Amino acid sequence: MSVDEIRPGMKGIGRTVFQGTAIEDFNADILGVLKNSVAPKQDMILARLSGGPLAQTGVIAGMSGSPVYIDGRLIGAVAFAFPFAKDPIAGIQ
Repeated sequence: MSVDEIRPGMKGIGRTVFQGTAIEDFNADILGVLKNSVAPKQDMILARLSGGPLAQTGVIAGMSGSPVYIDGRLIGAVAFAFPFAKDPIAGIQ
């Protein structure tokens, strides 16, 4: 899915491993898109993640690369975390 199609309020599903080898789903609520935020022509999708242990742990360092989908279409993967955020906010690229 193109970043131009992403809108705040959209709901996505991500997949990761929280423990062991079992792949689990987590929710991604899209907060918005930061244009040219990483570098010129490199946008970042901001999302609040939930599910699994995320409410207690925040975005876990090992989640980088976890794919995120909206309506079955890949929007990117978890690439950034904000360790001092009170909510599990992630940057998706």
